[in-house]
Amino acid sequence: MELMALLTLSAASRELGCSIDTLRSLTDQGVIKCARVLPRGDRLYDPADLAEFRRVHKRLPVKPGRKRFLPMNDALTR
Repeated sequence: MELMALLTLSAASRELGCSIDTLRSLTDQGVIKCARVLPRGDRLYDPADLAEFRRVHKRLPVKPGRKRFLPMNDALTR
């Protein structure tokens, strides 16, 4: 992973069309990988990993107990 090509948490969440909290949750569950940098552990995302997630998952998974999936926004179909 080239450091300059990585996206911040907020930029990656915009790219996926989800909230920052949803992206954090997906990362914590191991669904999407991130690099942790700086002493405070900022999350950086590889655009290739986000593209792979979009390719595999046409919809964002929701927490257990929910009856539906969250549709991804139009930015994901570019």
